[in-house]
Amino acid sequence: MSFFNKKTIEDFLTERNAKQIAHIKNLSLYDHLIRVREILIQWGVDEATAHAGALHSVYSTQYFKKQLISSSEDKEEIIRYFGQKVEHLVSVFSQMNSETIERDTNDKIAYYHQNTRVRSVLSEGDSRSIIAIIFANQLDHVSVHAFGPILSSFQKIQTFRDFLPPLAQQELDYLVRNYHINITTTTVQYIAHAGVLITTPQLRVVIDPWLYSSTFTRPVLRSLNPSEKTIDFLVPEATLSIHDIQCDVILLSHYHTHHAPLQEIIELAKKRPLHIVAPRLEPGLLEEMTSMLGSSVAERITFHFNEYPLDASIVIEGVTIKCLSHTQRGHYAYHVVTEDTSIMHIVDAVYTKDRDSAKPDSMWEKFRSLRPDYLFLGAAPACMKIVKTTGQRDIYENTSLTPVQGAKLCREIFPKKVSLIGMDNFSIWSNRAEYRLPSEETYTQFYWAMSFLAPSVEVKKLYPGQFMN
Repeated sequence: MSFFNKKTIEDFLTERNAKQIAHIKNLSLYDHLIRVREILIQWGVDEATAHAGALHSVYSTQYFKKQLISSSEDKEEIIRYFGQKVEHLVSVFSQMNSETIERDTNDKIAYYHQNTRVRSVLSEGDSRSIIAIIFANQLDHVSVHAFGPILSSFQKIQTFRDFLPPLAQQELDYLVRNYHINITTTTVQYIAHAGVLITTPQLRVVIDPWLYSSTFTRPVLRSLNPSEKTIDFLVPEATLSIHDIQCDVILLSHYHTHHAPLQEIIELAKKRPLHIVAPRLEPGLLEEMTSMLGSSVAERITFHFNEYPLDASIVIEGVTIKCLSHTQRGHYAYHVVTEDTSIMHIVDAVYTKDRDSAKPDSMWEKFRSLRPDYLFLGAAPACMKIVKTTGQRDIYENTSLTPVQGAKLCREIFPKKVSLIGMDNFSIWSNRAEYRLPSEETYTQFYWAMSFLAPSVEVKKLYPGQFMN
């Protein structure tokens, strides 16, 4: 095979400053792109696939948001130098939500656009090219990320093994044989907003699985609680799909739409029978909820309702789920304990129910000895504007933990790692609107407070789809 455009590829990337953009392995984006191309060449792929591998992120991607190319002239230059197929593959790679890839037929794949959620089906040749580029790109990341999460992402590649060239199949088989890609330990993945996916060898548990933002055609979102509905915007949006997070257990911290979304719960119940752990609903609301779900869906769900402020503990397939009431009425924190890790999830709490006191509420005492491996904590202070029936408007500040209060609480809980959640929404109810401190400002304050309150706890900033371990 003659890769006659190799020098042109290098020049193309150099002219667009790829060598000046820092990337993985303490090297540049240019180095990464060239290494991906070399992996593809070693596998014996066609010329267009190798070129597309070298250019796969020039338009930006799902996770890499810096654009090397933004003008139509640059796009035409790719077509002129490297061909229409190369430009098409690069465009697909930039648009696709890689977590949504699925088989359309035995020899074709489909994916959903990361912004529009429109489903597209690729030709057989393009399907093989895209799977090869994804695998080569993942391989080049192996030595810079914890090996577990990268191997976890290879599980999806396993399902498309037959799309890969023979040498790539051999490489994948070697990894499977020597590093046990099939899940043998717990993986923890951030979904978006307050959503977390916990996967063990026996069970998949998801907390607060909000995926779908309001749209112009579907502005009002419904909660599992029939009395709750909002216009709700999720920014940034989730990269995982219902297919990716299909689970056995759903834990609901409370019934706000962006924590207990009806549509997502119905879709998940259609995938698998579910256990749902949630705060108790009044009998009348429970009957209405069953009606909203529909009998065929409701029959697939086993509910475990908690009576606030009582705590509870449930064991399902060897996973212990502790339901812990906290300072916000009708809300629950969760402490999930598996064979090899523990995860705590707390959102929409307040530091103290007595607004005239600076001391932590006594309800936090029971959290002190738990010391989870991972703490997902809502500490982006929400402000609420409420319009009363008289027309009077009231503003409530810090209706949830501030970053400094979150750091104080973190010092008491003392996890190994902590990440902030629940700050990526803008919610509008019929009589009130919720808005928050910008996420960057929230993290800045939280980092500052943690640096002297709990400096030994690792603060991990999140992005949708990210693995924690």
